[in-house]
Amino acid sequence: MPVTINGNGSITGLSVGGLPNGTVDADTLASNAVTTAKIASGAVAASTLPVGTVVQTVFKNGTASSSSVQLNSGVMGNPAWFDTGGSGSSLAEITPIFANSKILVNFMFSLRIGDGNRLGVMAYVSMASNMSNLARISDYRGSTGNESYRSSGSTDWSSHALFAVDDGSYSGSGGQLSMSTATRYYNIGYYHASGDGAVYYGDHSQRMYVILQEIKQ
Repeated sequence: MPVTINGNGSITGLSVGGLPNGTVDADTLASNAVTTAKIASGAVAASTLPVGTVVQTVFKNGTASSSSVQLNSGVMGNPAWFDTGGSGSSLAEITPIFANSKILVNFMFSLRIGDGNRLGVMAYVSMASNMSNLARISDYRGSTGNESYRSSGSTDWSSHALFAVDDGSYSGSGGQLSMSTATRYYNIGYYHASGDGAVYYGDHSQRMYVILQEIKQ
């Protein structure tokens, strides 16, 4: 079929792929001419996304065991963990795509805390899966940070949702844990500050959920 340039400016007879490679440039395309359906899967690189874009999300569930855990140990610099070991661990890991990202850590859980008890709950990061050389990434007001939860006068039994942000500025015993593209490990720790130890996690209520999100900067 011959190629014909019509009097109205249209061209007929041109087959798919008939134009030489490199013929159509950005100026040739009309503004907003490319629809979402025309963009190939994977064609938009993460590096082209704007600042503030969530470039990956990791979900981790704690144990679904019906057994409650008494929270009566730990200190801020050496916390005890809500869930440990196996598929029920609240330990979550993420390998950042960019070396300057921020990691948003969301965590949700349930507590039953008896009268007179105080409990600190914080998020921690480490470059090791065993959480050695850990750094606390939950900031707090005051001098001790041991009153994330405090019960006075009655037993409190409810679910909670908290978050922390890791921007690579926090330090552990081995120095600053700067942001990079190396795998980072996160866990939720607690330390019992005072009271008779009547603090329980997972007592027939919501188990631990940890959500990590990498946010491009």
